Amino acid sequence: MRIRNTIMALLCFHCSLFAQRSLSAGDSVPDLLLQSVLNESSKTARLSDFKDKLVILDFWATWCTSCLHGFPKVDSLQAAFGDQLKIILVNSRSTGDNVSKVQAFFKKWEDRTKKKLGLITVVEDTLLERVFPHQLIPHYVWISRERKVLAFSASDAITAANISAAIEGRSLNFAMKKDQNGERPIFSNEDLPQDQLLNYSVFIKGWFDGLPSGDRVRKKEDIICGKAFTNTALLNMYTAIAIGIDPHLSDKQVVAEDPDLIAPPSREEKEAWYREHAYTLDFTVPVEKASQLNERMLDALNLYSGYTGRFEKRKIKCLVLMRKDKGILFQSKGGKVENRLWDKEKPFLRNGNISQLVDYLNTLHGLKEFVVDGTGYTGNIDLEAKEGFSDLASIQRILGRYRLQLVEGERWVKVFVVGKK
Repeated sequence: MRIRNTIMALLCFHCSLFAQRSLSAGDSVPDLLLQSVLNESSKTARLSDFKDKLVILDFWATWCTSCLHGFPKVDSLQAAFGDQLKIILVNSRSTGDNVSKVQAFFKKWEDRTKKKLGLITVVEDTLLERVFPHQLIPHYVWISRERKVLAFSASDAITAANISAAIEGRSLNFAMKKDQNGERPIFSNEDLPQDQLLNYSVFIKGWFDGLPSGDRVRKKEDIICGKAFTNTALLNMYTAIAIGIDPHLSDKQVVAEDPDLIAPPSREEKEAWYREHAYTLDFTVPVEKASQLNERMLDALNLYSGYTGRFEKRKIKCLVLMRKDKGILFQSKGGKVENRLWDKEKPFLRNGNISQLVDYLNTLHGLKEFVVDGTGYTGNIDLEAKEGFSDLASIQRILGRYRLQLVEGERWVKVFVVGKK
């Protein structure tokens, strides 16, 4: 009996070790123990409990909006395929969520949608995350009815056609999701000697699953000598580079001459548009050339994107900041220079200048037109806005207290134009 128990313990220990290693497509999946299970009769479950079913693990977090947008789709697919499919939501401990947060989320979901989200859910997971490591969520792991890893995917691969193919043992017609390490030059590995890197560049068109949407800087010796834009609209990329060249430029000074540069408004159309029109650019220059980084990136986009971005002067519609009369109610009383116009509770500008006010107005989404200074005032100013800036009407009220106003007009302005070659 003692020998048998020892053998069983060693076997369990071996299975535990096996379960810790990460798995790839084609690997057999051990009979993993799922703990802290919600929406199931038992608080634990094993993969063997879902024998002869296609299992899809859906890694998510309560703060991941893309994850939450996919819930109605996976819930309806689970209902459509019934006993042939088991979709398991996996909320890992590394997300910062816990059982109470997830339960509160499900309660709010039910209150808002008037429908219970009944998918089986693993909470505070650590095991599945180690076995199926990833960097971006949502992340889906497809496990066959024979308990082999079929694929890793993003949300767009979760379709009835792909699920049917997986259940029937047919080949899956979607690209495998491969998360990239954003801290390294994109698509490079450990063999690339970053400390010796003088120049690096990669430029691709089309959405790449495994990369986030956004940007980051590359530093060497605390000097920014590289930038990476991933899954980004080309116009946004051009705009960020132009502002890097001229920090006083506002995105309201950017002119898009081709409608294909602008994403459609609806979420469904936008997702499809980004699949085709997103770009990724990772660009690094030697430290001694760091001051030329943005100009070099602009050259690269102009050379390879099929578009050109250029600075020029144009006469455009503007909002002109004007004085209502010769009275001056905004002259500074002096003191420490403080620009707190971005303060949400009590924005103010003390002993600042008109250009600081104009620069701030050009960051507001409530104003569509570019704001230019037409006051002719060169002294310092004081200005308070206890109610905060929101739309044009509220801005006019605040400015009116200081005998200032915004007037529609046309002015010759420096702009950045993006158009086809």
